[in-house]
Amino acid sequence: MKHLYNFSTACLLLVCVLWNQQGKAQAPTHTPKTVNINSNCGGYYEYLPQGYNAAAAQRYPLIVFIHGDGDRGSGSQTDLAKVIRNALPKYIQDGQFPVSFTSGGQTFRFLVMSPQFKDRPYPADIASAITYMKDHYPVDTNRIYLTGSSMGGGVTWEFAGSDIAIAQKLAGIVPVCGQSTPQTTIARVIASGNVPVWATHNTGDTWVPVSNTDGYVNYINNPNPPSPIARKTIFPVNQTNDHDAWTQTYNPAWKENNMNIYEWMLQYSRSEATLPVTLANYKIVAADKQAVTIGWSTTYEQHNQYFGIERSADGVHFKAIGQVAATNEANGSQYSFRDVRPVTGNNFYRLTQTDVNGKTTYYSILKAVVDVAPGSLVLFPNPATALITVGFDHPDKDRLLVTIVNPQGMVVQVNQYDKGTGYWQQAINVGTLAAGQYFVQVKGTSFERVQPLLITR
Repeated sequence: MKHLYNFSTACLLLVCVLWNQQGKAQAPTHTPKTVNINSNCGGYYEYLPQGYNAAAAQRYPLIVFIHGDGDRGSGSQTDLAKVIRNALPKYIQDGQFPVSFTSGGQTFRFLVMSPQFKDRPYPADIASAITYMKDHYPVDTNRIYLTGSSMGGGVTWEFAGSDIAIAQKLAGIVPVCGQSTPQTTIARVIASGNVPVWATHNTGDTWVPVSNTDGYVNYINNPNPPSPIARKTIFPVNQTNDHDAWTQTYNPAWKENNMNIYEWMLQYSRSEATLPVTLANYKIVAADKQAVTIGWSTTYEQHNQYFGIERSADGVHFKAIGQVAATNEANGSQYSFRDVRPVTGNNFYRLTQTDVNGKTTYYSILKAVVDVAPGSLVLFPNPATALITVGFDHPDKDRLLVTIVNPQGMVVQVNQYDKGTGYWQQAINVGTLAAGQYFVQVKGTSFERVQPLLITR
């Protein structure tokens, strides 16, 4: 009898242990992960929904949240604590993120990734984060949503508008008080890709002007509005923090038209979009002071009327410089365009494609540097908002000091780099500097160059 009692007790204990383990596995989790996704991202916060099972056939919609400038860090356990201080990660951490959401009669549970970046991320950094999630989690690739606040809001605009192929894979974006000066090039890509957009901002924001959001939404919706049209919500002045549009935006209890942003996201999904053209080998073929040649090929064409080439000296304001008639061959063709009047210095090129029905698709921007004299300093974009790229052509190896000085002669930012031989180029974050006129000085052991820089907001 004693043996039977011990056996029964053991079975009961085993059932309790298994039940507890199963219960723990089913609970939502929010976990810091120190992982080197790329050189600019050393970690992220991972939210797994209730009932998550990586081995099951179920696929989960993914939200990628991009933090603000003040939450940058190395991705270490200590630095990752910054990521959960605000916005969506804070609601998750505080247990205020709903277990599930309903849209169109279906119930969904989100995966959420909140990567931490060391510096303001480029589109390639965001692409790496999304690819990492698709490679390591059961992501529903038709439901990938991007959002961010302040710097992260600006990066959201810039990533969605960086390339038509990227735009057409995003099921929706929510830029919040985005720190990015509106650019027609970005807006046209978002519009061409019919990316669902809901942008928010505070009307009295003194850190990032509400005109950023107004400008982007206006550029997207005009002159050829996408489907759906981009929407915006402008909140009244927040008396506590006029820049804080994120607390209200990410609050699941806040709704507009009877939907919070999560329910709004789930209205939209993507399937593999069929463009009229499948583009390949799009690149600068040759560049010198006589001409710049752009080449591209297609592997598929349907209802294609022509390609256009646009050029810009600053990467922002583009002007059409030529057209190439389409062969419209189903198996594709090879194309090229020769610009015989490039400008000295930076030449930015953008390829467009126009259907027979008049719809235009915008592709990514290429850059060619033409006839830059040895020792000259290249700086773009100028004016700038958050990032500048500094280029310097000199044969010597050296330690470079890049100093930014205001008109009063005060040093406001200093960076130090090691330069190998030949042409050196470096992206530098100036997003923390106030709008105004500055001077960028690049100094080595035997040389020094200075160029003016205008920062706008």
